[in-house]
Amino acid sequence: MADFEITPQSFRAKMQIPPQLQKQYELAVRAGLRIMFDEGMREETLAYMDGTDAMPKKIGEGISAVVEFIAGEANGTFPGELIIPVGVELIAHAVEVAQKAGLPVENNDVAEGMAAFIETILTKAGATPEQMQQMLTGMDSGQQPQGV
Repeated sequence: MADFEITPQSFRAKMQIPPQLQKQYELAVRAGLRIMFDEGMREETLAYMDGTDAMPKKIGEGISAVVEFIAGEANGTFPGELIIPVGVELIAHAVEVAQKAGLPVENNDVAEGMAAFIETILTKAGATPEQMQQMLTGMDSGQQPQGV
């Protein structure tokens, strides 16, 4: 993973979104980008990323809040299986913008932030610590994790 490039394009290339969910996926990513970077929000997002909390915490909590907002606005029509892929791509966009703005974001920050995002989402979905560990073990091994 040392040579893995952290960009929205590289993250998207690794995801397998079912064709019937592709349009909703695209719409959710665009909505997240508008929330984070539209006029007036870009500066607020960068100020948040430049704040005093540890970078992984800012990534995990910030993106989970954005994804939860998107899902809430969908009034129950947002497919649960898109929550983590949308969040992962939004993390890549946030990191890319932060780095271009000169904020220090290391690969380890991204990995820890992604883990914090996934843990936050799974906790709010009611996953037990055992289920979360099983999913993370499956992800580490490259196996498809069991659903919650």
